[in-house]
Amino acid sequence: MKIIEENKVYGVSFTTDIWSNQVESLISLTAHVVTSGFERQKLILHAQPMTDKRHTGEHINEIFTKMLTSWGINLTDVHLIVRDRGSNMVKGLNDAGVSNLDCVAHQLHLVESTTRWNSTLAMIERIRALKQDLVVYASDENITDWGLNWALLDKMILALKPFLEVTNKSV
Repeated sequence: MKIIEENKVYGVSFTTDIWSNQVESLISLTAHVVTSGFERQKLILHAQPMTDKRHTGEHINEIFTKMLTSWGINLTDVHLIVRDRGSNMVKGLNDAGVSNLDCVAHQLHLVESTTRWNSTLAMIERIRALKQDLVVYASDENITDWGLNWALLDKMILALKPFLEVTNKSV
């Protein structure tokens, strides 16, 4: 790739994702490098239809490898791939033998939704359970005000617990 050769880049990181609606699916591949002058460069390499409706790990591996090959990129030149947490994407990239990590933005979108509202309660309960550890950490790091209101967290737990109990009974 020209961007690699011109900037003496020794590894390329990528992002990849699949977008779908009821009719079609597209898979994307974007290259990310830091040049020798410490400038971030990104290049969209592919946004191609997935003509086969299967989103299996094997199919993703096949498409991903073809996308890289079409640009003359060897799997050994891949530094890292950031992808969603879908088991099919994880399997496809693991099978390709490349280093890959979950996208934090995808994880944040899963934190709360109307169908997973009780994750808020679980998060608050976990923070509350870790109170002593968090207080020690804050003290060690000289953090004096971190915006946590322990009394409010306790009230939120009391308010949300009945909803969890009703939800669990109806399941």
